[in-house]
Amino acid sequence: LTLSSQFSSEPGTDKTARHELQLIGNRFLRRKWEAVGLAAFLHDNQQDLDLRTTAGGGIERIFYESNRTLFYTIVGAVYTNENYFDEVKSDRNNLEALLALGISTYRFRGSSLNTTVFVFPSLSDTGRVRIDTSFYWKWDIGRDLYLKLNFLDNYDNTPPPEGINHNSS
Repeated sequence: LTLSSQFSSEPGTDKTARHELQLIGNRFLRRKWEAVGLAAFLHDNQQDLDLRTTAGGGIERIFYESNRTLFYTIVGAVYTNENYFDEVKSDRNNLEALLALGISTYRFRGSSLNTTVFVFPSLSDTGRVRIDTSFYWKWDIGRDLYLKLNFLDNYDNTPPPEGINHNSS
């Protein structure tokens, strides 16, 4: 379960708001293989999205696993429904392939790193590709004090027309 909420407001600029809820569940199948279920809900005014709902699943293959590091990939399919703020733009329903690559590692009383890239090539809207990137780094400085850096990016190569951003970060 991951919940992120980001918003900003500055005089003379448009307000930005991005809120996302992700639920990912895994079920062990056999050594280094897992079934994965995914549900995600995204609101992002930079991409003019009132709500993007994504649901689906696939198979995860773990390539490397130790007590501190995990490297894996996911292959599957998802269904996506997108509702936009502007009523002129039509809502979108897509069947998309799911391709993901992830790595996470940590050092006790040191630092941790978690990076995941989800690629969603559309199966029903030929040529459309969405990419969701998540990067997280945390460095422990001292007792109950740490530095944390997060980077989230959503890319869509064919957003609805009329000047909508391809990216939101």
